[in-house]
Amino acid sequence: MCTRLRGLLPAALLALVMAAPLAAQTSSNTASIRVDASIKGATFWADGQEYTSSAQFLWTIGSKHTLEIRNKHQMFPDGRSRVSFQQWSDDTGLLLTPDSTTQVISVDSSNRSYLATFQLEYMVLYYVNSDQPVNLLDPSAINYPQIGVPNPYGFLATSTQTCIQTSTWEWVAAGSALTLNAYPYPGKAFVGFEIAAGPTESISSLIVDGPKTIKAKFTDARRVYIDSYPVKGLKVVVDRTVTYSRGDKCFPDWTSTYSALTGAAPPVPPDYPYPINIPPSSFPDAPVGPYAYCTQIPLCNGELDLQAGTPHIFAAPASQTDSMGNLWVFDHWDFGNGQTGGLNSTVTIPEDWSTQTYTAHFVKGIRSSFVTVPTGLKLKIDGRDNWASYNFEWGLGHKHTVSAPADQVDAKGRRYRFVSWSNGGTPDQEITIEDSEGTASFRMIAQYELLGQLSIQSDPASLTFSVSGATCTTPCVLDRPAGTSITVTPLPEMPFSPDTKALLTGWADGTAAGPRNYMFSQEAAVMSAKYTYLQRLTAISDPEGGATWVYDPLPSAGNYFPAGAKVSVTAEAAPGYKFKRFEGALSGALNYGWLNMNSPATVVARLDKVPALADNAVKNAAGDTPTDGVAPGSLIAITGYNIAADYVKGADSPLSQTLQGVVVQLPGSRFLPLVSVAPDRILGQLPSDFTEGEYTLTVRSPGQSVLTTKFKVKTYAPGLFRRGDATDEVPLGLALHADGTEVTPASPAKAGETVSLFGTGFGPLNPAPLDGFAVPANPPVPLKDAAELLIGGEVRPYVWCGAAAGRVGYWVMQFKIDSTMGQAQNVAVQVRVNGQPSNSVVLPLQ
Repeated sequence: MCTRLRGLLPAALLALVMAAPLAAQTSSNTASIRVDASIKGATFWADGQEYTSSAQFLWTIGSKHTLEIRNKHQMFPDGRSRVSFQQWSDDTGLLLTPDSTTQVISVDSSNRSYLATFQLEYMVLYYVNSDQPVNLLDPSAINYPQIGVPNPYGFLATSTQTCIQTSTWEWVAAGSALTLNAYPYPGKAFVGFEIAAGPTESISSLIVDGPKTIKAKFTDARRVYIDSYPVKGLKVVVDRTVTYSRGDKCFPDWTSTYSALTGAAPPVPPDYPYPINIPPSSFPDAPVGPYAYCTQIPLCNGELDLQAGTPHIFAAPASQTDSMGNLWVFDHWDFGNGQTGGLNSTVTIPEDWSTQTYTAHFVKGIRSSFVTVPTGLKLKIDGRDNWASYNFEWGLGHKHTVSAPADQVDAKGRRYRFVSWSNGGTPDQEITIEDSEGTASFRMIAQYELLGQLSIQSDPASLTFSVSGATCTTPCVLDRPAGTSITVTPLPEMPFSPDTKALLTGWADGTAAGPRNYMFSQEAAVMSAKYTYLQRLTAISDPEGGATWVYDPLPSAGNYFPAGAKVSVTAEAAPGYKFKRFEGALSGALNYGWLNMNSPATVVARLDKVPALADNAVKNAAGDTPTDGVAPGSLIAITGYNIAADYVKGADSPLSQTLQGVVVQLPGSRFLPLVSVAPDRILGQLPSDFTEGEYTLTVRSPGQSVLTTKFKVKTYAPGLFRRGDATDEVPLGLALHADGTEVTPASPAKAGETVSLFGTGFGPLNPAPLDGFAVPANPPVPLKDAAELLIGGEVRPYVWCGAAAGRVGYWVMQFKIDSTMGQAQNVAVQVRVNGQPSNSVVLPLQ
């Protein structure tokens, strides 16, 4: 029953019920105290009771309690890890008595926690060869101290210990960086460290991140003697360490050094050369006595103890001076048994106990130098051009290569051309330093000539110029001998996009745009071409041709303007159109505006079509003629814009007075008989009863405004018709053969045949035909006045002239082709009536 009730309690109420006993225990005269060890698993004692890791206590305020660390070094089960007590501290971070493992505390309200700080430590076990470990370094162990027998092969030194003479161990703080060094005694060699039964390797440090076992391996060495020839005691390099070869003495302070280190008199070395039968461990002796252990006992100059079977690198300084100041240059190594080597020769130490003597041979050196005139230029010496200087110490008889580049550039970008070496040799040559009496140095000079320099630039850059036929992409630098002439041809313009380009405007020094001639001196010069960026303004009228564009300032070819130019743009409506609005880069109902040409722009003018008559709208239907007017009874053309919806041709006879709703009203409420109407032209016949004078006609189209124009009537206004495919260049006249086919270049008029040439407005007919009706064939209706036929400007006879039968408003002149008119050519033909000439047309003749 209780269980069920408890299960039904709300969570908050249940928490209050559970907290009630704790609240009763933590009254105002008690405090909850927590004690922790900084490392899990460490133990401490409180009031005589042992605790692990942490504990919580409810103690009366003012009461006293004892906290203890009874074991400062607490071992973990693996036996090679432990924690070491460091200090006690309270929750304020203040230390209590740092060096005391026992703390007596008085409970108050300010301190509620105490911390025992421990240091995690790992055992590092050192083996010197196979010596059994003894306790030399662990004062916390029971058997401390215990002296072991020093190993006769060598000793160790670390960042924590200066002398590890035999196998032992120590405790090292976790995470420490431990440095390792091994020092062999004379006659011995250090092989390497073996870490945790791994491979032997050369290491100098490791991180102590757990228990470590380190074995230092030593072995018997082989004694190697280093000599130098022909001078003793010169420097050599073994395994990248500089040392001395054997001299006349072991070395000056060897005796005092040995005595100071070992506490004993040194053994006396035999005279050079050493006897072959002396084993390597006999001199100097292996360390004896307490002063010798953990001591680096020096060998003589030129003596090395090296491990058998190991490779070593033998070298020497490239040059050095002896005690007399003489210069010596390394030549080769002599390793005995006919084996030689150069610098950085690798030699493997033999396994046998025979004495090994390696001799570094030197030759007399001479100081050699190379210079350039002018200074600061590069040379290639022995295949390198990155020497810090061109001063060398070379051996006599040694061969070297020197090379002077044919041309090169200095730090300032100036180019130089090689002229000669001071010894007269070729730019690339091999030289040998020969021994000669009194020779102290060797010197060679490379003579160079400074070339003239021209830097060709442009704004914008990356333009391709022509330099005497070769290409040059700007900016480009040309280096030529003084006196060389070139011609620089700049790029006239450079397109960057379909609507942006750069246009050459001139040269920076004020020279006009175009090619330039230049002659080099030894000076450096700059030639810079100046360009202007141009942006295209694309102007579109809709409908096409509906507007004429006016710009201020005027554009260059292609409608380009200088970048950034402020341009006034006006769209003037063409006849027959009315401006409606701008779109694109301009907007609004006004037909003008301003543009800043910072980039390409497009302007669209929207226009409405409106009917309009052209200037001098009424003309001869045959086209432009010398007469300023039209003749009664002739066909006339009324030209304009949008004056009819479409092209419509009326009946041939009689002519209509209205076509497509279009009518042309003449004075006296008369209407023009119409041949055809089109948006740009109305063709009709002017009544034959009109007399000379000025008149007004009116054009009316459905839904359009009324259009009027004035025109003149002249009695004689002849005009010759052209074929439909005639052009201004070849105005072929409308002429027929006798069989009714057209005279064309493919079917020219022949001598002896009679051709008919058609025109209009030749003058009065007798009798006058009925207006608007086709002229009947019979009887013929001749021209009332006399006419003239001009062929090639010469008056020629004609057969007959009058109204063209079967047509309305057409006159015809018939004439016979005479061979004297010309052959295989086009001849000019005119008609003249009463002194008034027609236009000229071309007639092809066979």
